Amino acid sequence: YKQKFGSAADAVAMSPAQGVVQAVDNEMDIVIISVGSNDKVKVGYEFTVFRGSNYVSTIVVDKVFKDHASARTKAGMKKSSVQAGDSVSNTM
Repeated sequence: YKQKFGSAADAVAMSPAQGVVQAVDNEMDIVIISVGSNDKVKVGYEFTVFRGSNYVSTIVVDKVFKDHASARTKAGMKKSSVQAGDSVSNTM
């Protein structure tokens, strides 16, 4: 595991959070989600994006604000383009 993924100590421990994609620019790979520091979201958090019950993508938070955050697609983890209104969750 350590050789393939790195030390587990480097992982970000995440507080549970769920929200909605508020805006997206797929060309620039920028996703704005409806959760932020008020929801204990931090840079490095990973969210799974769903449309209904279908997996869309995995995104990684790169900037956090009080009531929203921006994220980018995790490399190799995009099944289809993210859309405003998609659900996001960091719990399964």
